[in-house]
This record gives sequence, C-alpha cells and structure tokens, in this order.
Amino acid sequence: MIIDGNQLADETQRHYDICIVGSGPAGITLARQLAGPNCRVCVLEAGEDKYTESSQAFYQGDITAESYDDLDVARLRLFGGTSGHWAGYCSTLDPIDFSERDWIPNSGWPITLTDLSQHYEKARDILDLPDERVAPQDTLHFTSNAVTSKRWAFSPPTRFADKYRDWFASADNADLYLNTTVVSFKHSIDGRRVERLTSLNHDQNARSFSAGTFILACGGIENPRLLLTGSPVFAKQPGGEHIGRYFMEHPHFLDAGEVALKRSSALASYERSRGHFLHCLQVSPEWQRQLKLNNMACELRALPPGEKLPAGIYGASGERHHFSLVTMIEQTPNRASRVTLSDRKDANGIPRVDLQWRTNQGDYESCMASLKFLSTQLGRSDIGRLRLSRKTIEGRLHELKYWGHHHMGTTRMSSSPKTGVTDANCRLHGTENFYIAGSSLYPTVGCANPTFTLVALALRLADHLRVTPSLA
Repeated sequence: MIIDGNQLADETQRHYDICIVGSGPAGITLARQLAGPNCRVCVLEAGEDKYTESSQAFYQGDITAESYDDLDVARLRLFGGTSGHWAGYCSTLDPIDFSERDWIPNSGWPITLTDLSQHYEKARDILDLPDERVAPQDTLHFTSNAVTSKRWAFSPPTRFADKYRDWFASADNADLYLNTTVVSFKHSIDGRRVERLTSLNHDQNARSFSAGTFILACGGIENPRLLLTGSPVFAKQPGGEHIGRYFMEHPHFLDAGEVALKRSSALASYERSRGHFLHCLQVSPEWQRQLKLNNMACELRALPPGEKLPAGIYGASGERHHFSLVTMIEQTPNRASRVTLSDRKDANGIPRVDLQWRTNQGDYESCMASLKFLSTQLGRSDIGRLRLSRKTIEGRLHELKYWGHHHMGTTRMSSSPKTGVTDANCRLHGTENFYIAGSSLYPTVGCANPTFTLVALALRLADHLRVTPSLA
C-alpha cells in the first residue's frame, strides 16, 4: 500500500517487523526481498511521489572544502531516490578493491568479492541488465598482463519508482509512506536497541513507528546526517566517531588525453553507442600492486571526424577511431573528508549538511602514473598511441576534475569499531537491531559506479535478516 503521510489524520504509533528509511534502490530492494506473510515491512520516504522544489529544498546544504555541485542537485528527494537521474553504468568491484593494500591507508573490506558474487547475479535482473552471454569480447590484446579490460553493462536505466510503484500499491505486507521525514530515534535504556522513530509530514505533524529491526537506506550523505541528528546515542556507540567520515567520490578527469587506436574494429567494444556494453582500460591488479597505484578505469570516447591526433598517427581522414580519454579514479579513504552538520537548519529545525570533501595529492599522482604506464603499454603492444593533454602533463588534473555524484564511505563497514561504523553484516556496531544499507558502507570504492554493488549488498543484507532470529 502507498500512503501519503500528509493525508494521515491519526497520530497513533504504527508497528512493523522491519522499518526501512529511504526508498532508493537499496531500500526498495530490501522491502521486496523481506516483505511476506510473516514479515510486515514499511518504507519511509521523506519526499513525494514526484519531484517538487519544496521537497528538494530540504537537501540544500553547505560545501566548505573542495568545490562540488550544490547538494540539492547531487541527489534526489523523492520516491525512487537518486535512481531518478542514474545513468545506468554497472560494473562489479574488483577483487583487489576488497583487499587491504599497504599503499592505500584505511583500505580493506571485512568481506570479499566472493561474498557478493551470487548477489551480483540476482541484482542483474533488478537492474534490467543485458544478458552477459551476448557481451562483445575485448578487441584490444596487449602483449603482457600489464593492462586489462574492465567491462560495464548498461541498465536502461531502471527508475525504481516507475518499476516498483505497482508492486507497492498492491502489496499486502509492505507499506510505502510518502512525505514522511524521519527526525529522531528512541533507544532502549542500555542504548543497544532502537525501539521507535519519530517522523514529520509537511505540516510538521509527528508520527512514530516501532519495529523489531530498523534499516537506514538514505544514501551516503543523508545516512550520516540522520545518525548525527537523530540521536546522540549513535555517536557514543562503538565506532560512532567514524560516522560521516571517509566521504569518497569518484573523481573523473575529462579530456585527460587523446588515444589513436591502430584498428578501428576496437570500436565494437570500446564505444558505448554500439550496444549495451562498454570496455574500459585498466592497469592490471598485479601492476597496481607493483607500482602501488589506486584503481582507475579509462573510458575511450570517440572523437568526431576532424577532431583527431595529427596526420600520420593511425587512421585516415574521417575515420572514427580517435578517442578522448576520460578517467575515473579510486579515491583514497581520508578521515578528514567528511559529512558533518551545518549551523543552518531546514524547515523542520534539523541541522543541514556540511560537506567537506577532500582529495589528496597522492590520488592525482597515482592517476598520472597510471596514464603514463598505459601510454607505454599501448606503444609496446603496437595497439595505439596516447597523447596526454597539456593540463595533464603539467600536473593540473584538478582543472579537469568532474565527479559522478557517487556518495560513498560515510558509514563504512569494518571488522572492528576501531575502524568503522558497521560490521560485515551492515549492523551498526554496538546495536542489536539497527542496520545500514547503501554505498555509505564502502570502505574503499574501486573504479566501478556504486549502484550495482549497493543493490548486491542490499540482497546480501536481506538474506542475513531472513535467517536472523526475530528481534521484535
């Protein structure tokens, strides 16, 4: 059932087996997996069914470190969450991304790629990904294992509100509440259990929800905000000092260089417009370890005729196998890069977000080293040539920086509360019945867009909760 919180007249407390805060890809995936005859689920969405400026205004905030898009532009506050402007890029994280790497401080997940593999497979259907069996083969063959190909598949993209609105409308054991903004949490006396939460509608009428299990699934910016504003208990729990820290993005560097490939047939797998898959170039894990590099993916975007490397470098006039090089790099986890609270408040009297995103020089240097290494390997394998842009050569990559609106890392999972906020099963350290979902869980971020992985993590969390004794 879909319920408009603005239209509810009664203020009685409502009880569910599981209460999910947030209706983006993670929250909707969890609701559909968990709702059933023996499990009543509610999903609380602060926004409306469609975009409105009045609702979106609650996502305004401050940016006090590196430049970034306005926070009410970088995410969406409505049913379906930020899937509403998702571009559909899907690739798994790599095995090395889960590893503790001595050259990347604060790296290492408490789980491995193997722990997510079966859930990635199930996530493919949720995200409407094309059949892998028809994916084109890599068409660039290097003479060593120094460079590999990383493949993306493309969702249409799936808009979760459009795909699952009818499911919620007819569900017997799942209720979606719109216009229901969570503002506070009530804990048990010992602080280990969340007993209920309080929400407001647009008229600031309060309503409370109790549940056996609570899951926070509001994204990498709003998850820490709710933990920091919803109750002082969260910050006092083991691991609470990490809430909001280690905010990571995927810096993209546009026009980092130009590539000319020797064979135009490479376009079949390296140009997205040819189908539902895309290959990107990547320094192999072995060489990432040897050279102590962050992970990075290089997308080749075909230049139109006339915009190509000088004559004499692969390709007659008018041929489209000259490319602009766009890189997406892995950001090193940085404790000082964080989501904290502003002195300003929203219309409900709740502190707004203050985003203090910080990269470090080492990330730029890793990108430079990777590009130079790639250039060498293209030439040695007689595949093509890479010419770095002047800004890249001069070390001015920051002037080419763009970002993917990928908000990650602010409630990182860890094997110990000394290094993170949740355990390997996404449960908040120090609590018995409070879980986190979404990309805020990522201890490191690799060079894959986050949606595919966060859906896989939600599926894994749902499996865990199905076999966990009821906490109601």
